[in-house]
Amino acid sequence: MNLVAGQIGAPIGHAHAYDEERRRAEIDRAKTTFFSNISHEFRTPLTLMLGPIEELFANPGRVGPEDARLIEIMQRNGLRLLKLVNALLYFSRIEI
Repeated sequence: MNLVAGQIGAPIGHAHAYDEERRRAEIDRAKTTFFSNISHEFRTPLTLMLGPIEELFANPGRVGPEDARLIEIMQRNGLRLLKLVNALLYFSRIEI
């Protein structure tokens, strides 16, 4: 009786393990897609913000010293945020 129970139970256990692994892989794919999409969505406005800031730095006579300081802070913070978004995009592409 124990032998029959063991032979019936083993395939059922394998089926449950396979189903759980399939669900885990599906969740991982959904996470990867989400992080990839959100990274791209953040990069677009950051690029649109940083472009004009770089133009202002290319023509330093267009702004006063106080404004230049504020623009430098904006650029530094924007580049830091872009670096974080790029790291998020990089990690979303890593396959486990």
